Amino acid sequence: MFGGAALQVLIVAEALLAGFGGGWTVHSRKSGTKMVELESRDVVVSAANEKCAKDVESALCR
Repeated sequence: MFGGAALQVLIVAEALLAGFGGGWTVHSRKSGTKMVELESRDVVVSAANEKCAKDVESALCR
């Protein structure tokens, strides 16, 4: 059905697609994990910022 060269090209193309797809999946998973980490840090920093603003406001109102 396929000649030897055509079959080799097909195999290489499939291998490249599989490699790219696997790399993209790993990249997406790592990016998702990083976003969760950054969002949790944002919650902590936002809470600390609110507390700081209240502390400053109470110090100025004395």
